[in-house]
Amino acid sequence: MSEWAASDFKKPDGTLNEALVAGRETLYTGMNGQRVERLFLSTGERVIYKPLTNDSQLGREAWVYARVLPMLPPIYPKLLAFSGIAMPNAEHAGLDIAAGAADSAGYGGAGEDGGWCLFEDLGTLSHAFDADAAEALVPYIAQWHALPVDDLRDAPLLGPKPLIEALLADVLDREDALRAALSAALPEGEALLERVLAPLRSGGALHASPPGWSRRVLSHGDLHLGNYALAEGGLKVLDWEHAHLNSPYWDLYHLIDLSHPVFPKTMDADVRGRLLDVYASEAARWGMPADGAAFKREYARFAAVFSLWMLLLIEKDLAALRRDAGLPAKWSPEQLRRQRTETLASIAQCAALLESAD
Repeated sequence: MSEWAASDFKKPDGTLNEALVAGRETLYTGMNGQRVERLFLSTGERVIYKPLTNDSQLGREAWVYARVLPMLPPIYPKLLAFSGIAMPNAEHAGLDIAAGAADSAGYGGAGEDGGWCLFEDLGTLSHAFDADAAEALVPYIAQWHALPVDDLRDAPLLGPKPLIEALLADVLDREDALRAALSAALPEGEALLERVLAPLRSGGALHASPPGWSRRVLSHGDLHLGNYALAEGGLKVLDWEHAHLNSPYWDLYHLIDLSHPVFPKTMDADVRGRLLDVYASEAARWGMPADGAAFKREYARFAAVFSLWMLLLIEKDLAALRRDAGLPAKWSPEQLRRQRTETLASIAQCAALLESAD
């Protein structure tokens, strides 16, 4: 597109320069009701306008673009301009938010406009699950997992969900509800639950976390099907605002086993095994050797626990809709039921992987 400066898009008060916009197309609505839009500029060009869609993430995506993504190949859309930077502890962390991301005029101060980013438009993207596309993404995941993280430990990064230890504590605290849900849905539901949780249970608390769970790498944080796609020019990874430090299994779980109400995905043992094998090989290439059997066993238990926790959320949402069908809801009952089916399949398959690896 034309050689725009960041300041061309941003008015002095920090809001978007609407004089450049000839039309809009809504792409999706964020958790806080803000709309991500394709903007049709008066020049005939198109860009993606992304206001703050999660109130806790103000400024974080621009920071990741400035400090982290330049260390990776260009597998992300270009950031053209941004505004509304206000992050906790930014001064303490010594952040230079503009470095490497946009002109110094391209970002604003706290509270001007709620914050927004403007990205290049990659065109119409397909988010249907494709095993080959997922396999093409895995080497990049291993590459960003291999980045040094010492300088990121005090960075203002925030993941979208609690860490796996907190998810496990919740699962252990609600075993009775899970046992009832699994027994009603799967013939071996209770046995599957025991296979996953028995080594982790000790008086209702975490007994022994597998070593790989506590290892910290740079994580994209929210690598579901809606956040990567094949575009003209290759694979692209979107929405980096949830990047943070986490277990390597976090990104792998989102890629392989996480279910989503909007993006259907059917996973099977062969594809899962193939993706995990590719990751182990690529991780070794980047100096992070992983024992095949132990690596798959740790992943399977991590994924099963995460899916058990997801099942609790899905059952809660479905129960709320059953109590009040007129309740405003982001997801329909049909979407939630399909998500539940995928989540149950993940639990069963990961429990089977555990059994074969033990």
